[in-house]
Formats: sequence, structure tokens, C-alpha cells
Amino acid sequence: MKKKIQKPFDVEAAKRGAVVETKGGRSVRIVCYNRAGTDYPIVALINYQIGNESCESYNAYTTKGELVKEETNEEDLIIIEEVDCPKFKVGDWIFAKNNGKRTWLIIAVTPDCYELQDIQGSETSIAQITIDNYYRLWTLDDAKSGDVLVGENSKRPFIFKGCIDEAHPGYPTAYCGINCSDEFVSDTSQSWWTDSSVRPATYKERQQLFNRLEEEGYKWDLDSLTLSKIQKRWRDKEDAEVNGYYIYSDSHIVKHSGYNSIINHNLFATKKQAKSALAMAYISQIMANDERFGGVVTDEEWINKSWTTIIKIDNKLTISNRFGYTFLAFHTMEQANLFLQENEDLVKAYYMMD
Repeated sequence: MKKKIQKPFDVEAAKRGAVVETKGGRSVRIVCYNRAGTDYPIVALINYQIGNESCESYNAYTTKGELVKEETNEEDLIIIEEVDCPKFKVGDWIFAKNNGKRTWLIIAVTPDCYELQDIQGSETSIAQITIDNYYRLWTLDDAKSGDVLVGENSKRPFIFKGCIDEAHPGYPTAYCGINCSDEFVSDTSQSWWTDSSVRPATYKERQQLFNRLEEEGYKWDLDSLTLSKIQKRWRDKEDAEVNGYYIYSDSHIVKHSGYNSIINHNLFATKKQAKSALAMAYISQIMANDERFGGVVTDEEWINKSWTTIIKIDNKLTISNRFGYTFLAFHTMEQANLFLQENEDLVKAYYMMD
């Protein structure tokens, strides 16, 4: 690809056949370079209309190509030089002509190379001759379902679903996206991106969309092309309201309301649960400190052995042998019977029977 560049007027270059024009872009044919007796020795024919050259008295020039000496004018002469220029410019999105799978954004152009960036933000350099010969500008026809695109005018990213029909290629539908009001829209039946043209989203624009997806509680699966609402665990909702009961430092049970933050993780949902926890704490102290009950069963003692335990069956307390860990476990039947006789109120509270 060639482009014209303007260079200062040079008499010798003009004599060698260089293209001469006025600064304003009119074509020029020089008649002579040696008009005598004047500071304006160059006489030129100026093409003011197609096929109509004019040579008026004012079409005489200095050796510097000036229409008026020491002044600048649109009718001054300049040398035109055609030079090779890159086929693409910064900001263009390009795609391989054959079997292209990656879309590239041109971020810089050097005399020999294009600096490219893909949609993931990775950068590379490729020789100009390679890009010019084997790549073309990206079009909507190159987009596939699931690509993240942006409207050229709105600059709002969306996940491309497909075009309405072949007759309206500039009207893409979307799985979701951010509309012109900065609202996240997940209604796949809508097709709000009606810009005259769209392009692939940059890495930054893609991150903008996916960050918004996460904020709105959505998850995008590219493999199955599905948008789904994330079911957030209740325990992760720190702004959720909680109501319940906690055990105060003097062992009173207090009602309380607040939010699901760490300062309220000691809040029981019901008063009965709080009473059970309070009873459990007191029972553990009795079993650890009253020698008549044989002490708390240790972790080592639990292995492969049955223990006499106080259990609840059909809302009644009974004493039975059980394998495995049980809070109300005793070394002997006598210890279990004595504990239940003296502390039945605590056991019932622990099992939430009152």
C-alpha cells in the first residue's frame, strides 16, 4: 500500500521528474525554471479544474517554490513522494485469511513489524509483510457464539449469541451484557446492541464484563454456552439478618438481633438450643471434676470399645451400651445411673426435652 507524503520543493528533484503539486493538492506542470530578470524564475501550469491548466502571472515561483517570497501559501510548490505504508493501523482488529482462530488488536506499528495483542491480553510482534499478506480486517462474520464483543459507538461489552438473521448482520443478539445505561442484562431474548458495527472486546473490556457477571451473581460457561445464577451459600451472605440467643458471661440466655458477621456466630437460632449448649458446658465440668463419675472418656479410650451412655429414645432417657463417641458416656453402669439420678434436669436440657 502506498501513501503520498509532502516534501519541501527541490528544483533538482523536480527537474529529475519528481511529482510536483501545490500544498493545496493541485497538480502542477512546470513550464520553465529560468525565467529571466526576476526573483520568480519558475513558471508553472496549475490544474484548477480537471483538464483545464492555467498559467496566470501569479503562477511564477521562487527557487524554493514560494508563490510569494518569504511567505507561506496554499499555492506554494511541494514535492510529492509515494512511500510504502502499513496495510493496517493502530486500533484495527485483524484475522487470518485462512483458518484463523485468533483475533488480534494492533497496538503499535513499527517500520518492520506490527505489535499485536490478543483478547487474553498476550502481546507479540509479527513482521509487516506477513500480516499484510495473510491477514484481513475482522468482521462480524468472524465472530462465533460465546465471543465477547463491543459496540463501536456504545463501547459496552456483551457475550455474542448470533445475528438476528442474514439480512441484518449488524444487529447481534446476546446472552448477556452491559447496556448503555450501565445495567447488567441477562435476558437472552433481547438484542440491544444495534450499533452499525461491533468489534472484539479488549482484554480490559472482557474483564469489565466478567467482573460485572461475578458482582451480579452469574456464572458463564463457555463450553456449554450457558449463563447460570450462582446460588450463594447463606453463610457467605454477611448482610443477612440473624435473630437468636446467646449465653451471657453470667450464664444468662439473652435474645439478640444482628447481621451474619463473625461477631454473631455464637448466636443460637432458638432458646432451646442455647439451653442445650449451656447444659452441655455444665455437664462437661461435672464429669471432669466429680470423681464419682470416672472422668471424661479420653480419645484413646474410645478405640474399639463400647461404653455405657445416657441416650434419648422416643423422647425418653435410657441407659445403654454404644460403640463410638457419645458425649454422655461413662465407664460403668453405676456411674451412668448415679449421674442421671442427680442431673436429670441437665440431661433433659442437653437433649432439648424441656
